[in-house]
Formats: sequence, structure tokens, C-alpha cells
Amino acid sequence: MSKRDSLFLGGTIIALVLFIAFMVMRDANGTDAQAQFGGNAVIIYTEPDSNSQPRGSMAQGTVDILAVSDDGLWLQVPFRDTSGWVAINAVNVIGELE
Repeated sequence: MSKRDSLFLGGTIIALVLFIAFMVMRDANGTDAQAQFGGNAVIIYTEPDSNSQPRGSMAQGTVDILAVSDDGLWLQVPFRDTSGWVAINAVNVIGELE
């Protein structure tokens, strides 16, 4: 293998490692989207299920979306000193969910 090929391969490996690190960090931080609460009180639940215990409610504000439920119907959002789940159809999603 020539020196040029070695440098190209090394650069490719570094780029791949950085890309993987970026994706892992991005997954650890949830999505790039936000949930906007538009004035009506929305119930925040402990689990992504309306039969779970309510944690409280939120009517105004915009918060980061931490995760999306497996079925895509619920969003995990920060709430007080913890997090909770809100139905996706109860908020305005800003940005793209992954």
C-alpha cells in the first residue's frame, strides 16, 4: 500500500469514528425537535400511556423533546425536575423527529 493510500484510509477511518461519535451523542440527547404548548393545559404522564399516572400539566412554553415512544404517539419531555410523556397530537412539534 502506498503512503497516499495509507493517508486516505487513515482519514476515512477518522471521519467514520467522528461520524459514529456524533450519532451516539445525538441519540443520547434525544431529538433536535421541540414540543410547543399552545395555551390549553396538556397532561404530562409518567409513562407513554394515558392510563398511567399524571405527573402534572403544562399550558405554555417550548421544551426539547427527549425521546419518542416506540409507537410514535408519545413524546418524552422535561418536566419539573424529571421528565414525563405527552401525547404527540396535544402539542405542536417544531423541527423533525427521528
